[in-house]
Amino acid sequence: MIEYEHPKDKRITEVKIRLGTFTPLWTGGIRPNMDRLHETGIIGSLRWWYEAIVRGLGHYACDPTSGKEESPCSTCQLFGCTGLKRKFSLSIKPNGNVGDEDSNLNIRPHGRNRGWFISPGFSGDMTIHLYGKKKEITQIAFLVHWLSQWGSIGAKSQLGYGVFEVLETLPPIEPLTLDLLNVNSGKNQPGGLPDLRAFTFFKFHFVPHSENWWKTIRHYQSLIKDTKKSQILGNLAKKNMVPVSPLLKDYFRFKKEWKSFKITKWLFGTIERGRKEKSRVSFSWAYRVGDHWEVRGWAWLPYWSKSRNLYREAVNGLKNTLGDETDWLKAMDLQGKVSKARVYIEPGESPWGIKDTDTIMKWLKGGIA
Repeated sequence: MIEYEHPKDKRITEVKIRLGTFTPLWTGGIRPNMDRLHETGIIGSLRWWYEAIVRGLGHYACDPTSGKEESPCSTCQLFGCTGLKRKFSLSIKPNGNVGDEDSNLNIRPHGRNRGWFISPGFSGDMTIHLYGKKKEITQIAFLVHWLSQWGSIGAKSQLGYGVFEVLETLPPIEPLTLDLLNVNSGKNQPGGLPDLRAFTFFKFHFVPHSENWWKTIRHYQSLIKDTKKSQILGNLAKKNMVPVSPLLKDYFRFKKEWKSFKITKWLFGTIERGRKEKSRVSFSWAYRVGDHWEVRGWAWLPYWSKSRNLYREAVNGLKNTLGDETDWLKAMDLQGKVSKARVYIEPGESPWGIKDTDTIMKWLKGGIA
């Protein structure tokens, strides 16, 4: 267990948050296949999202990867930095085993020569133990609960990993609202680092006609014909999760008509001259929630200073295609195979493009359901 800052301070409290995975959790490690759940992988993703929220509220959050020596920002004070300890301790207790190394899949959408490799990760319940002073612990608890509704934890979020639900928090922390972050709106403008004002979040709900809807998808047919790979897919479906993220990434990048190749590279990433630019659009797997299936995701669309026109085309193009249920059904080969389909997009009444701080503040102040 990682030591917290004041092990003898009676004000130190413990909070347990029990989570259930909607999609596999990936926390990395030394080996290509994850051997266990690594706390550092969870903490790193929590910090990334916390920084985005702080910036989205108009405050400064430094870039911990820049190597520059700066005065600790509010994020550094909570998560630590060189010369400053983290103000909380986090440990993970999984209820189950990390995925089998021999359960990898290469999902190649129909008509594609190359595909996306899907590794098993961890699926099941786990408990996050938080130790620290109440103020800091409740801030992390708010963040975890918010991510359970709109984000993810761990690595490989662009392949749909790390989507989860909160099953229980002990002791209960109420109310789970933005006030727990102890910040007001600031005046800093959005820049090139993750900032919630430049994020758009979306969810796609659908109700398929068949329980085995995934078996009818043409993109999976080569896997289904292979006994072993078909069994892997079937086992995932039994856990109420289906890896549709490769199908969505393929469709929205290659099947839609974008006005410029620069737009597709900016939105969906590229590797040029040894330099990798990550995708700004993330899709989860499909997972069951009650009586329907859901896919969630987000688009991070910081202002594209090189071209105002291309930025506008990128945002409008994504708005039109991700807001259209027909495109989602085409991407997953589900046309005529569902009884209901609906897209939800947040935050605010104008969720696309750069939002103002008040919009983010109002959205977050709604609390956590």
